[in-house]
Amino acid sequence: MSVTLGHGPTRLVLRNPSFDSAGAGTVLAELVSDSGLSAATDVYSFGGLGLGRFLGELADAWRGWGGPREWHSPEHHLTISASQGVVMTVTLRDSPNFTWKATADVEVDGGEELVRLAREVSALLGEQ
Repeated sequence: MSVTLGHGPTRLVLRNPSFDSAGAGTVLAELVSDSGLSAATDVYSFGGLGLGRFLGELADAWRGWGGPREWHSPEHHLTISASQGVVMTVTLRDSPNFTWKATADVEVDGGEELVRLAREVSALLGEQ
């Protein structure tokens, strides 16, 4: 099972979720680009990530908001900063010492695409 965020040359793929009934567990996050960028890391959760909720809030405000909105996983392995448009700057970091990071912009359409992504990510991560 996986969800792909982005429709341009760079995408964020979330796959292989493994969560217990309390929401603790991991999901693999991978940045992939047509230019050859590929980076992946496990994203840990200790009671739910809230990423689906974040995307849902962006969908509700897709006509615009003041300044970037940011979400990060509990241990900062995955950070998403969204600006109007909607361009999401995605940063992946390894663990536990953050010896590398990969950052790329992922393009997502506002409105229906964000609504669909919020629903799919919530289902993938068991956030419903």
